[in-house]
Amino acid sequence: MDDNEQIRGLVRRALSQHGYQVDVAASVSQARLMSPGGYDALLVDARVGAERGADLIEELRAADPAVARRCLMVTGGGPAGLPADVACLVKPFRPADLISAVRALPGRDAAAPGASSP
Repeated sequence: MDDNEQIRGLVRRALSQHGYQVDVAASVSQARLMSPGGYDALLVDARVGAERGADLIEELRAADPAVARRCLMVTGGGPAGLPADVACLVKPFRPADLISAVRALPGRDAAAPGASSP
């Protein structure tokens, strides 16, 4: 999930080229409609317009405490102020950085694609 169309396109292309199935959302509201708790991996922008991606992660964590392990927070700043148990990828990043970060998520099999991105 990212409010920047270029970032969403980069994420979709990079992950799709590596065999991942990808869904994207431009807002927290849009991501909520996609039932994000059911995805293998969640890429969430730290700031999505006026909304905070961390708020979505906290909502999902309330329903399933293990969800944080499947989240990758994407941020233009540093990891300060982000949930401590959520992986972080700092913008700007290269597609190879994104693939490595998704593969490094706990519970992800590095050889088995299938991640999705609200």
